[in-house]
Amino acid sequence: MLQLVRAFADATSRAADAANRTFHLYVHERFRAEGLRGAELMAATQTVANPLVGLIEPAVLYFHRKGWERATREDMILHLIEESTAPSAVPGELITTVLFVDLSSFTPLSDAMGDTIAAQVLGRFAELVREATARCDGQVVMQIGDAFHGRIRRRAFRRDLWARDRTASSGRAEVPRRPPRRAHWAVLRG
Repeated sequence: MLQLVRAFADATSRAADAANRTFHLYVHERFRAEGLRGAELMAATQTVANPLVGLIEPAVLYFHRKGWERATREDMILHLIEESTAPSAVPGELITTVLFVDLSSFTPLSDAMGDTIAAQVLGRFAELVREATARCDGQVVMQIGDAFHGRIRRRAFRRDLWARDRTASSGRAEVPRRPPRRAHWAVLRG
């Protein structure tokens, strides 16, 4: 039971942190960029924040239910796998695939092309990573800049899906004057 409480506490803490930072960066900072300061800044921020507060708990419950449904489906797969594997000698051990992927030379890219184009490249790369991870029955656990950490529960990692996306992401013409780049990726099973 303690492990469940820790899992909920950690996950909801990360969600709250992400929501707070997102609000700060896309609402509060926009007001600052428009020249608001002091009490006027706080009043404008609260005008947007107050209606959102009532939406947060229903949103958390909704996405928890969706996540629970997905986890239940994945648990059914684990039960099917149990038929062909011996029980683990270590309580709580789960065989999984861990994925790390990032763009090579992303900092020089953003320096050379500017923040707007770098954000477009990162946005497209994020789409590719999330789509490929989902096709492998996985999920992105964390994103820091251009680095993604993921978990894939499928027993056989689908290299063909990742290889296709990895090469597709290196030659797109949608962002002009982009220097060549590659994605670094590593997969660990165990």
